[in-house]
Amino acid sequence: MGMTYKIMDLPQNERPREKLLRYGAETLSNNELLAIILRIGSKNENIISLCGRIISECGGLNGLLSSSAEQFMNLKGVGNAKATQLLDRKSTRLNSSHKTHL
Repeated sequence: MGMTYKIMDLPQNERPREKLLRYGAETLSNNELLAIILRIGSKNENIISLCGRIISECGGLNGLLSSSAEQFMNLKGVGNAKATQLLDRKSTRLNSSHKTHL
């Protein structure tokens, strides 16, 4: 695959946070929305790729929402900090009345 790019390598208007502010959440992919929550990738994987893999390995968004801290931490690139962020967002998400985005 070659060298992993960083979000800062993307043109500013293609970065998830900037897209959210400029165009709204509905224009972002699930990977990009999750990237905003988790903020940084790992040494070997940028945040967009990491988020895509997390969603895939959890079996999609429904699987992500039903995963435990232990299941999150068993994913490569997810430690205590990211597992905590995922659990916090999952809790917020499940307690909200709108269930269209992470």
